[in-house]
Amino acid sequence: KVPVLGLVENMAWFTPAELPENRYYIFGKDGGKNLSAKYEVPFLGEIPLVQGIRESGDDGYPAVLKDDITSIAFRRLGEELARQVAIRNATREKTNVVEIKMS
Repeated sequence: KVPVLGLVENMAWFTPAELPENRYYIFGKDGGKNLSAKYEVPFLGEIPLVQGIRESGDDGYPAVLKDDITSIAFRRLGEELARQVAIRNATREKTNVVEIKMS
């Protein structure tokens, strides 16, 4: 009973660090957009398959703080997610708290 705010396509394309303008759609193109349209949920964005994302996680320095294509992708995702939260809050009743009962 938790509302779906939208869909994110992870590993949407591959971009090598030395060729940041090149996009290789190794898993196909627009799969996330098509799926969001099929299920009528907002498409929030695409995150590329970039080695720097893993390295940032390992180093403890979030990829969004870097100055590259991953930071742009994560910022756009964050902005769209915030927009969807605002739309949801303005158009629907408050979501009930999810309760987990242990037996």
